[in-house]
Amino acid sequence: MPEYKVTVHRGVCIACRQAPSICPIVFESDQYGKTIVKEEFRIRQNSRISEGIIGDDLLKCVEEAAKKCPVSAIKIEKLEH
Repeated sequence: MPEYKVTVHRGVCIACRQAPSICPIVFESDQYGKTIVKEEFRIRQNSRISEGIIGDDLLKCVEEAAKKCPVSAIKIEKLEH
């Protein structure tokens, strides 16, 4: 099954909460309202980014959240194995 790396650029995020409302299985808001990848998918997080790995089954949900992000803070990259 293909895998994808999802990156949320926290410095760009304006805490509009679009991604967690569109794709709550993958995204949540931190204590400041900024979008982060949920712990079960997360591979790295710091003050600048939140990254996770998702399967093909969640791609459409994440793509929709990325498309609706008003500041394009969410990036998706297909991983080659």
